[in-house]
Amino acid sequence: MKDSKGITHLKVCLTSEQCAYIAGFVDGEGSIGFNKVSCPHGRRKYSYAGRLIIVNTDREVLEWMIAVVGFGSIQTRHHPNHNWKTTYQLTWGARQLRAVLPLLMPYLKVRRRQAEIVWAYLQRQYISGLKLGLSSQEWDIREKMVADNRWLNIRGKIEV
Repeated sequence: MKDSKGITHLKVCLTSEQCAYIAGFVDGEGSIGFNKVSCPHGRRKYSYAGRLIIVNTDREVLEWMIAVVGFGSIQTRHHPNHNWKTTYQLTWGARQLRAVLPLLMPYLKVRRRQAEIVWAYLQRQYISGLKLGLSSQEWDIREKMVADNRWLNIRGKIEV
């Protein structure tokens, strides 16, 4: 489905139970954040793209998520310690997040703030004229969103 700007959007129809189940995985095993993407032809040599990752040792449950949502990719991660189980990583990129994140957000608890930041970032991508480039002010806003999200995803003990 294309919007007025000619951008194709994915459409997802999930039950509230499916949304809650997937959101539980995101809260417990997931990460919502940004990938740094190189842009060799722009004023700045990089940009950011939203992404959601769920890591689990049960490939079947991740395949079920792809089946009900209709998209996603799974990568296999073999750990160097052979006593550890193989893990599988389900990834949804920025375009896919535009379809699935609004459905999951009402059910998220632990990762809700990260989801709100990524969602706001994704929404900002449409307000600026991409062909004209981003203003310094817009870059500053986006950089702060990425930094705030990064801070929320810090592991371990935080000294303030």
